[in-house]
Amino acid sequence: DQTFQVEAIGGAKTVVVKRTSKLLHLKVGDALQYGDTIETNGDTAVDIRYPDQSLVRVGKNSRLSLEKSTESSSIVSNNWLTNLGKGFARVLVPESKTKGKVKFQMALLADAK
Repeated sequence: DQTFQVEAIGGAKTVVVKRTSKLLHLKVGDALQYGDTIETNGDTAVDIRYPDQSLVRVGKNSRLSLEKSTESSSIVSNNWLTNLGKGFARVLVPESKTKGKVKFQMALLADAK
């Protein structure tokens, strides 16, 4: 199952996701999909549960997008890439059943203005 899910929203509770050309307000329990860009403001953070049960907390004033990875490797069991366009994110990865072979990809991008 390749579902990303909004697990918690802290602060002012206003988080938007850009999906194609639409801006949507997120709420706890919402599913996210590849291509989504999540943006938080100065008062809000959001926790996203990844398909492998990793948890990513997107901090205040941050922008993060979910993309498909093109990497192919025997040690990579996931196929997503997390792009952090601005701000910060904290990643909590659960103990792996594959004995340390979980790889979490995050790309840091220059803030495009």
